Amino acid sequence: MAHSPAVLTAYSSLRAVLTEHGTFDPKVGAALTLASAAGVGNGYMIRIAGRLAQMNGWTEEQVTALQTGKPTATPRSTRSPAWSGRRLPIRETLPIPPGKPLNKTDLDV
Repeated sequence: MAHSPAVLTAYSSLRAVLTEHGTFDPKVGAALTLASAAGVGNGYMIRIAGRLAQMNGWTEEQVTALQTGKPTATPRSTRSPAWSGRRLPIRETLPIPPGKPLNKTDLDV
């Protein structure tokens, strides 16, 4: 990192933010560090962050996914939600006064 000021700056900034706003658990922090290292493309930092991710519970396959920007898990469902094929009405075209909450029957078109 010392040979690349951009990498050192990015890494230092990320570590400072993660420390200051420490709402992430160590596993998530390791994943963010790995993803940002992969985004910068520094092989040295990717290897370090990859090892850190494995130490925090990520599997080797998940580490590879984090490095390449792929999902780390398979989706729970491949089905689309029931409403995905329907066009939802625009709020202004409904015969409902503004501010009145919508209910299920208001959306049946």
